[in-house]
Amino acid sequence: MNQQLTLQYPTWFLIFCVLAGVAYAATLYWRDRTLRDQAHWLNPVLGVARGLTVATICFLLLGPLFRSEVTDIRKPVVLLATDVSESMALGMRTGDSARLAAGFDALAQKLGDEFEVRRVAFGSSVREGNAVPMADKNSDLAAVFDYAAESFDRKTLGAVVMATDGIVNQGAGPQYAAERLGVSVYGVAVGDTVPKKDMAVKRVFHNNIVYLGDKFIIQTDVQAFNMAGVATSLQLSEVRGGQLKSLQSLPIQVQGNNFFITRELTLEATEPGIRHYKLSIGQPAGDANPSNNSRDFYVEVIDGRQKVLIVAYAPHPDIAALQAAIAKNKNYQVQVALASDPNLPLSTSDFVILHQLPAKGFAAESIFTALNNKNTPRLFVVGSQTDYGKLNGLQSVLQFAADGRQTNEVSAVVASDFTSFTIDPQLVKDLPTYNPVTAPFGDVKPVGSAQVLLYQRIGKVDTKYPLLAFNDQNGKRTGVLAAEHIWRWRLFDFLQHDSHKQSDDLVGKMVQYLSIKEDKRKFRVFVDKSVYKENEQVSFGAELYNDNYELINQPDVPLTLTNDGGKEFKYTFTRSGNAYTLKAGILPVGAYTFQSSVMYNGQNLTATGRFSVQEIQAERYETVANHSLLAGMTAQSGGRLVGIDSVSALADDIRNNARIKPVMYTSRKTAALLDQKWIFFLLLLLLGGEWFARRYYGAY
Repeated sequence: MNQQLTLQYPTWFLIFCVLAGVAYAATLYWRDRTLRDQAHWLNPVLGVARGLTVATICFLLLGPLFRSEVTDIRKPVVLLATDVSESMALGMRTGDSARLAAGFDALAQKLGDEFEVRRVAFGSSVREGNAVPMADKNSDLAAVFDYAAESFDRKTLGAVVMATDGIVNQGAGPQYAAERLGVSVYGVAVGDTVPKKDMAVKRVFHNNIVYLGDKFIIQTDVQAFNMAGVATSLQLSEVRGGQLKSLQSLPIQVQGNNFFITRELTLEATEPGIRHYKLSIGQPAGDANPSNNSRDFYVEVIDGRQKVLIVAYAPHPDIAALQAAIAKNKNYQVQVALASDPNLPLSTSDFVILHQLPAKGFAAESIFTALNNKNTPRLFVVGSQTDYGKLNGLQSVLQFAADGRQTNEVSAVVASDFTSFTIDPQLVKDLPTYNPVTAPFGDVKPVGSAQVLLYQRIGKVDTKYPLLAFNDQNGKRTGVLAAEHIWRWRLFDFLQHDSHKQSDDLVGKMVQYLSIKEDKRKFRVFVDKSVYKENEQVSFGAELYNDNYELINQPDVPLTLTNDGGKEFKYTFTRSGNAYTLKAGILPVGAYTFQSSVMYNGQNLTATGRFSVQEIQAERYETVANHSLLAGMTAQSGGRLVGIDSVSALADDIRNNARIKPVMYTSRKTAALLDQKWIFFLLLLLLGGEWFARRYYGAY
């Protein structure tokens, strides 16, 4: 550590400090006769003490600073990463796991003096520490390099040593992640690159959601290695109560030692609920990995979807944009028609979007009569053809003082006080930057209890003119979008984000809010998802309402889960705010039903539902090690690939790697001398000693 004392004033100011001390001491002690009867040395000593005190105080007034320079040498970090996915356990021979662990221990010991050795395990995720049981359901090699980039300074990170079979079924490409990290990668190759005798149901493609009465296709890939001439069958079954019910069977004749075939099966959704299916093939003799001979999957059958009708006065690009955004949600069936069509399906529609209706010269009385008779929720989209006078009488959301002949190009700003549903915070930030839409020129005001979601921004000025608002009108929800050309939002969203997600989410939430059927149940229990993966936490929510439909949570609420084998799991909800929550944790694979009952106000209220926990089988279907991936990563980074028995030999490679060096950090610190405690005690000693001597020898 190097230290240097500096002043904030010229050095020659020190002369004045010395002169001030000498002058003060001389004035006080030169002609003082108080202590003349004492020792002859007393006056000079006390004068020096007083002069030194005054000079020091004057010196401190010059603001002296201590400047120090500290050098710290940090060892380079070597990250030892072990793959703990299921494919590792399947591909290892007897004793491989122990030899790998011993090799890593020896490598860490050899590097310990010159390097900082850190160890992690990875599979579905990365966690610190030594290897744990190899049971992760996925392999994500890129996550190791992302973890290293986030956890260590790239200047100090020297190398990554990765023991893996090279199988990747989750995350980004590890080659690119390793290249971005920019450090040497050393690989320890695990597993066998020679395909074993194996037949597997590789992949299953199916709809997650289908509608009652629809037919749906199940497509699967069957692969076989070293099974030439084997004859078997592909069996599709439904699992009910732990029992298999055979549905369809297709014969398969294996041709060649590297065999691959795709088969399709068609089913009809005959019952609502979550249906559990299994695709399996007969287990041939000598199959080295029978665990991949079958695949389970779940399909949710929904009893009917909501029918959305877009009625337009004339063709318009907004219509295609609305249709595309709504059709993304499989819960909606979208139909487009012109208002002049005499066969409009108004009576069978659950929600109607009226584009520029009523129009000038086309009041569309019959359309509104039919909608009012059925009390159908609706959304008005205004434009240049809208008859604003008639529109004002058909809805109680917005009132327009406009004739449509003049327009404004406006941007959208999300209202901060809107609470009916949530908007993605990123969309709230981005929406004002979207291309402007065309709104009518004139005063626009919300009516009654209308809730405004979007306001107009004209140029750079935020106004209180509503752009999108909702209201509950005679028991039906009604919305008004006071602009046309919203197709520009969808196009801008794609140009900026390479997707339509933000704009489609806005339209989807708007339609969902307006079309949702009011739920009058006083007790509701809902599960976050209908299909969970086996490594996901299952969570529930519950709501209890009083007669005024206010949320309450005074009584305890139990929940009973029952799996498809009849086993029950009992829980009790936790109070959260005015509602209830429950974290059931990770559950075994299978289909579940749940039931919850609560006594309130003399009534026994019950809620039921179902969900499933699906097994993650990715690790069972790719068991041939991919050492070429490891070889490519190590070669491009300047590392080396070795086998399990040569792990400890990597110590010499790492030591001799010119890219891996200690890093020297130099930091400079500046501190005021006045902040040093010893200065205070020095002054206290000088003044205290002087005072004591004067009192002791009879002076004041």
